Amino acid sequence: MAADDLPEAFGFRSGDTSVHTARTMMLAELTALFSAVPSDGSRDDYWRAAIEDNVLGKPSMVTRRSTVKHMTELYALTPAEPLFRNLRRHWDRAGLGRPMLALLCAAARDPLLRLTAPNALKAREGTTIPRAQVEEVIASGAPGRFSPKTIRSVAQATSSTWTQAGHFTGRAKKVRSRPRVTREAVAYALFLGYLCGLRGPALFTSFWASLLDRRPEEALTLAEEASAAGLLSLKQAGPVVDVQFPGWLTHEEEALLR
Repeated sequence: MAADDLPEAFGFRSGDTSVHTARTMMLAELTALFSAVPSDGSRDDYWRAAIEDNVLGKPSMVTRRSTVKHMTELYALTPAEPLFRNLRRHWDRAGLGRPMLALLCAAARDPLLRLTAPNALKAREGTTIPRAQVEEVIASGAPGRFSPKTIRSVAQATSSTWTQAGHFTGRAKKVRSRPRVTREAVAYALFLGYLCGLRGPALFTSFWASLLDRRPEEALTLAEEASAAGLLSLKQAGPVVDVQFPGWLTHEEEALLR
């Protein structure tokens, strides 16, 4: 995604900062934090749980602060940001779709993760991607920004994130697989496209929808399930598809989107 396509007012991030120079998307930590803080928790609640209560099990105060700082960069950790608020809103019932929800939010907020997405997604199921290929993607996509050592670190971190999300399996040898996708994850992916100005069928072919690793017609079927469950509003008449997200944005955010 080009930086100009990302509405930072809604929580998207562009620029040079990336958690993946040092960390992965930290799915285990996010899961632990959400287990400790209720869905209506505040930013202070998340920080207090991570630092004072040490629900992430970090050995030192420095590590606790560093971890929650990185998590804030990836996920915002505040209901004031619609990206995070709606991630947290659907997390508890997403079940097997939680890793995909986390990936979608992390990708919206981490430029290097987005940079590696096309290379990861184009791999055929059952094949592997050489680490040298991932390193070349990073080096060519961010020319002159990183030392060879940092490029290796980013390649390892992003590969781990794609594995946590379910696009790959294995430890040393990453084998392409199909991630788990639920109606909550599809609804969230469509919402990201909606915030970026897309409407109708374009929502199902967006960058965010591509992260689901599903054909548009498969995503549409899950979106219909999401609509039946009240997660979003989907109306279809022939080729015309209208998707709306009642309750996902505040009145102020809706005005800003318009």
